Amino acid sequence: MGTASAPPAPPAPPAPPSTLAYRLSAANTATAPAVLRDLLVALCRTTDHEALAEAARLCTSEIVTNVYRHTAARLIHVDVIVAGRYVEVWVHDDLPKELPAPSDDTDREGGRGLYVVDQLADHWGASLYGGLIPTSKAVWFRLYEGGRGAESSISPSRSGCSTPPEPLLQTVTGANSVAQSVMPCADSAARRCPNDQ
Repeated sequence: MGTASAPPAPPAPPAPPSTLAYRLSAANTATAPAVLRDLLVALCRTTDHEALAEAARLCTSEIVTNVYRHTAARLIHVDVIVAGRYVEVWVHDDLPKELPAPSDDTDREGGRGLYVVDQLADHWGASLYGGLIPTSKAVWFRLYEGGRGAESSISPSRSGCSTPPEPLLQTVTGANSVAQSVMPCADSAARRCPNDQ
C-alpha cells in the first residue's frame, strides 16, 4: 500500500502594503460630521489603530462641522492615509480664502474645533490648491500610535486646558504652487498647554 503525500501548502498571502489610502465622501448636510466620523472610526478599528479612533473621531467631527457651517461645497471629501504607525486625515472644502487657526477664546460657545485638533493631533495644518488664486483647501491632521491623540494620552487636563498654546504657523510653498501651513504640535515646548506640565 502506498503512502499518500499531503498536498502542497498554498502560497502565503501577499504582505499588505505599508500605506493604504481611502476616500470617504458625504453630502454636505447636517449629518455629514456624524457619518464621516463614524466611517473613520470604523476604518481606524479595522486597520489596527484602535488607540487613535477617539482622537480621529473628535478631530474629524470638528473639521467636517466647519466645512458644513462655512462652505457651499456640495460634497465633503475626507482622504485617509493609514500607515503602520499613524493615521493621516485630509478634509477638503471649497473655501480657500483664509487658513484656519485655533481660537484664542476657549470660553466662547463656538469656534473651539481647531483648538481640539491642536490639542489632539501630533501635526496638523492646511493646504491650498489652485495656484496663485486658490480654488480649494484641505485641513489635515496626523495621529501617531503612542502620540498625543493615542487613547491613553487623552485626558481631561488636555481637552480642558483654558490657556490655548501659541500657534507656530509656518507657510511652505511646494510643487504646483500649493501653499501649506504646518502646525508642528508635539515637538515644540511652546505649544504645550500650561496645565499639562
